[in-house]
Amino acid sequence: MSQRRVERVKALLHREVAQFIERRIKNPEMGFATVTGVSLSSDLKHAKILVVCRGSAEECERSLQILGMCVPSIRRDLKKVLKLRWIPTLIFETDISFDHADRIQILLNNLDNNEETID
Repeated sequence: MSQRRVERVKALLHREVAQFIERRIKNPEMGFATVTGVSLSSDLKHAKILVVCRGSAEECERSLQILGMCVPSIRRDLKKVLKLRWIPTLIFETDISFDHADRIQILLNNLDNNEETID
């Protein structure tokens, strides 16, 4: 499969899943969730949707559960938009890259503060 095609499908999945979450999920237990990335297998059959949630760990877990329950509806909507032989299976996961970036920033700030006290 061409890498260009994989990238185009990833971009479409990202856009369509984000729009579905924004417009179609009306569950009051669903917290604020943002799609930050899509990882797609080279055969276009499996997609991992990375999501950042706002709130506590329990609220984020509940949001992921709700998204998991919405997978059949999302795939039905994707079938209307994507012209693919197979609509990829969707797996929602928490994107922890922002947590790592925050931790690195805190460590760098601590290093800067330590250097100031040494001088």
